[in-house]
Amino acid sequence: MSEIRVTDIKGEDGSAAVTFSKGINVTSGVITATTFSGSGASLTSIPAGNLTGTVADARISTLTASKLTGALPAISGANLTGISTPLVAYKAKESLFQRYSFSNSSWAELKSDFRIIHTPAATGNTIIMHTQVWHTTENGSYGGFANVSNQGSGSDEAMIGETSTSGAVQKGSILGGTYHNEMLRNTNGGNMWMGSHMWGYHVTENTNAHTFKLFGRMGSGTRYVGDNAMGQFMQIWEYQGNVMQ
Repeated sequence: MSEIRVTDIKGEDGSAAVTFSKGINVTSGVITATTFSGSGASLTSIPAGNLTGTVADARISTLTASKLTGALPAISGANLTGISTPLVAYKAKESLFQRYSFSNSSWAELKSDFRIIHTPAATGNTIIMHTQVWHTTENGSYGGFANVSNQGSGSDEAMIGETSTSGAVQKGSILGGTYHNEMLRNTNGGNMWMGSHMWGYHVTENTNAHTFKLFGRMGSGTRYVGDNAMGQFMQIWEYQGNVMQ
């Protein structure tokens, strides 16, 4: 075995790099240089902390949740899966209008400026609606309220049906009849103020702009809404998919 000891090796002209056409095998010790160039395909055991630059998307084929730590970046989660019935959207409206009355015997919207307009994120999502109103119950009067939606098709529909001694009435039939007569009935009880809470839901049939309204009807008498009491409040929640059991 031969051994060469030198302090400096240069190319033929005294300035070029030396070419080792058959390669170099280093059995021990450390190789250092100002920079390295060429393929690094066979390099191993490189500490991750020493890597810099941007990793191309194509290089990340599988990233498990266990590898994620810290705060998530502010990016869209539209393509995430495996999330159970998440809340997609929420909207609310307060109305502090002056007292008014209604005595119509057929279903009609109480106030055209007391609405929520919302465009659902997807067909097949569930929208739940709640409305609170403060009103009178006049002696001998009866009638009711109903949360109503229009899914952009020009057709209003109640968002909840009715139960009765003779059987259920589906919400699609409510506005065409004289239902909810016993929802608010005052028989020889004098005049009084009270609050009512109405709930309802529908599963979206399209992604048109939806309009949510409050309807009322009276079988008998007059009802007054809004007078020295809390304001009226309407709210909707949109959930992904059909959450109704």
